[in-house]
Parts: sequence; C-alpha cells; structure tokens
Amino acid sequence: MVNIIIPMAGAGLRFLNTGFNKPKPLIDVFGQPMISWAMKSFDFLDKISKYNLFFIILAQHDKEFGLENELKKIFGKNSKVIKIDQITRGQAETCLAAKNYINNYNKLFIYNCDTYSTSKIWEMVTNENPDGILSCFQSTDPKYSFAKNDEYGYVSETAEKKVISNLATSGMYYFKRGADFVSAVETMITNIQMSKGEFYVAPCYNELLKSGKKIKTILVDKNHVLGTPEELKEFIKNYSAKIV
Repeated sequence: MVNIIIPMAGAGLRFLNTGFNKPKPLIDVFGQPMISWAMKSFDFLDKISKYNLFFIILAQHDKEFGLENELKKIFGKNSKVIKIDQITRGQAETCLAAKNYINNYNKLFIYNCDTYSTSKIWEMVTNENPDGILSCFQSTDPKYSFAKNDEYGYVSETAEKKVISNLATSGMYYFKRGADFVSAVETMITNIQMSKGEFYVAPCYNELLKSGKKIKTILVDKNHVLGTPEELKEFIKNYSAKIV
C-alpha cells in the first residue's frame, strides 16, 4: 500500500490578488486544472497495485468553489478529501490532518499541488529501498529547501530557505514508513523547530537522520513550478502545448 498526500490548504492570495477567481489547484493550465499537472508527476502509479490519494483542503474553499466535488470528478474513487477549518503553521502540520491514515508502516509520498516534475523516484524506491527520498533539482536560490549529501551519497542534512548545497527540493518527498513522518513532525512541533515561522516537510528528514535512517536524493528529469502568477505565466510561455 502507498499513501499519497497533496496538501492544498493555503490561502492562494497571490493568485486571488491578480484576478484569478478560483483556488490555485483548479486554475486552468493548457485546458487542465493545475492539480492535474501536479499529478502527472506520479507517472509510476500504474506500477503500484494499491494506493490511496489524500487531498487536504480548506473547508472554506470547498464551501465557495465545491473543491471536493471537483477533485472527486477528476481523480475518482482512489481519492479522499480531508477538510480543515483554518490555515496551519506550514505544510508539514497540514499533512498531519491525514494522521489517522498514514501513521503506519505504509509508504508515503507528499507532493505540492503546484509543481510538475518527473524523475525515477519509484525505481529508487524499489531498487534501493531507502528510508526516505527527496526529489531535487540544481539551484542555489534561497527561496527553496535543500538537501546535502555526504561522501557516500546519502543525505547528511536538510534545511529550509537556507542554501546548504545545490540540491534544491522539487516538493516530492518519500517516506518508507508514514509513521516516521508523523513522528518527525510531532517532534518538530513539540520542540517548536520552525523555519521562517513555519513547519516545512524537508526539515523532517533531520529527525530521521538522528535515528540512523538512510535518506537519499534523486535529481528530477524535468521540473516546472507553477506556484505563483509569474511562474505560471513563464510555464505557459515556454512549455510546448503539444505535450498536453
């Protein structure tokens, strides 16, 4: 069993303030909602016998835009929508809304709703079986989160909004056991280990490293960020529509 969480419970103010009239996941991109582009990143789902797909949304977005029904229409019976009443203190805390489903030994993926990337992450899961994987691309822009590898190719440290290497994370995170993620986030919250005032997913791996877990990175084959109006405009300008 594989669990997949797509947290999408942010306010999305940057899009709303520039004239978009629907939640970011439903914004049209080449005739498809943005969330469909994000899910293209899971091009290995046909290799998984059984998986659960969890979308975490704001109850207000469901009330105003019928977001749950829209997601169900797109992704069908394999999807479950979890509604929360208010914006949390970061993506990692948001994902805890699915704790009852993921606090176990099943594999867990967490991914952004506004990024389209591809990699051979599933091959690494099946062939190397690490305790965790961060999908990365090369950048030193401090707006991203980062992973640093040791001389043996294993992650030695992760950081949020702090450049510790040229391996910026694409937003796809893998945990061999969902319970490891839950434990790491709860430890961070208890100890108030925040980055820029929020609880992010990437720093969770530091908690796993403390307990001797083996974490790897994998470079994406391609990476397209659609998270701001400017990034979406750039994607539409440069991406070839014939691939849609």
